[in-house]
Amino acid sequence: MHPDFSIDAQGKMIDYARNAQKAGISELCFTTHLDLVPEREHIDGFVRVNGEVHPVDSGWIPDYFEEVIKVQDRFQSKGLLIRIGLEVDYHPAVEHEIDQITSEFPFDYILGAVHSIEGQSIAVPEDCRVLCRDKKPEELCQSYFDLLMQAVKSNLFDSLAHLDLYKRFSYDLYKDQINHAHNKYWEPVCKEIVKQKTAVEINTGNLRKGFSQPNPSEDLLTDLYEAGAEYITVGSDAHHPSLVGYHILEAYRVAERIGFENIYRFVGRSASKAVQFKDSEAVAI
Repeated sequence: MHPDFSIDAQGKMIDYARNAQKAGISELCFTTHLDLVPEREHIDGFVRVNGEVHPVDSGWIPDYFEEVIKVQDRFQSKGLLIRIGLEVDYHPAVEHEIDQITSEFPFDYILGAVHSIEGQSIAVPEDCRVLCRDKKPEELCQSYFDLLMQAVKSNLFDSLAHLDLYKRFSYDLYKDQINHAHNKYWEPVCKEIVKQKTAVEINTGNLRKGFSQPNPSEDLLTDLYEAGAEYITVGSDAHHPSLVGYHILEAYRVAERIGFENIYRFVGRSASKAVQFKDSEAVAI
């Protein structure tokens, strides 16, 4: 989830924690955006610290840790564990910078994502339309999965965020074609994810936008399961305290229905079981 350190988010960490506690959530992880993509530096390359916007390379991470630690100290005795992470927009030109930042600080969880292709954000409707207007759906999928393959092979990330995000705003243009255009590009990436033992996040943000399935869709999750994937994480992708935990139980149901036995957490960049499915019930570990 994204506190107001992310420029596209609202709400203080303490408000996220309070709402998590009210919802009966026992563990959460903040994953502020780290956007270093060169073509979008002037658009996305910022963070918010104490209400003020700063460039992403301005040395803000100690402030981020300080704020998380304050909230950790306040809520740990109340039964809420709080982890610290980042959601990093992958681009091959900034692998070194990503590695430097994520290695310098004691993060729990680094979530990797492909948000932009050819300088256009697939998470922004207008950008996605510009990107797609001269592309066939297969060409969009090829571009996306080429970048995703590089992200997986970089071994920079603990988990991959909202796979198949490209469908969200391209569907209006391509309709059902986009749901079937990925097959030959996805299969090698799926195998590489399993080989690298990279986790995959079930992201419920799609559900609050009116879509019937999370990211990734159930067919991709089924492919992962059948290929031998084990590590699944879940996230509500909350950008406001009111969205904490949104449809997380639905993410559990999807994972269990497909056949996954556990949901994982990351602490100190190491995976451990957080939830185990037993007798049709999700049991916290």
